[in-house]
Amino acid sequence: MKRIQILFLCITALSCAPQLNARQYKPYTDSIIDELRLELSDVKHELKSALVDLNILDEKVRKQESPKTQPAPKTDPTQLTALDRRLTQLEKLLEKAVADLRTLNTNTAKALQKIQDLEGELALHDQKLDEVNKLKGTLTSISKAIGTPTQNTDSSYRVKAGDSLEKIARAHKISVDSLKKLNQLQSDKIIIGQELKVMQ
Repeated sequence: MKRIQILFLCITALSCAPQLNARQYKPYTDSIIDELRLELSDVKHELKSALVDLNILDEKVRKQESPKTQPAPKTDPTQLTALDRRLTQLEKLLEKAVADLRTLNTNTAKALQKIQDLEGELALHDQKLDEVNKLKGTLTSISKAIGTPTQNTDSSYRVKAGDSLEKIARAHKISVDSLKKLNQLQSDKIIIGQELKVMQ
């Protein structure tokens, strides 16, 4: 009985430890952490139920072992058999809970390893992103040194994938409002293949 109580206290203490902060990692790690927390909650619930049942049995045994000055209670063989069967079930439940706890510990270790791997991947990704930004800055500097391309002298422009009114207006050195007025546009929405006037 004391071993069960100690095990239950250990699991309760484990659940009170600081929770993993998974928000800083990729979203799919949230489901791993939530699954582990749910499994731990189930194990705690099973152990709590087992502890309550064992306390009830312990109380019944103590009542039967009360001082002999009191009249000895009549023992019902059927009741004793039922209690024995229940005790066997509780022992099996406790064994299953311990096995589940071991599995949970293993899964937690795996989840922590995955999180560490993700941290490494994120650091590598940040490093590559910094390199791309540096390269972009270098290309921008080179482009400015070479000079801007000559302005398109055509009076119209056909919309291509990735174009926006702002991009087209900037390329033809006019304002977005002027571009919209030239083409009688009510919104900024344009479609691929659409022909726009870029000068009067």
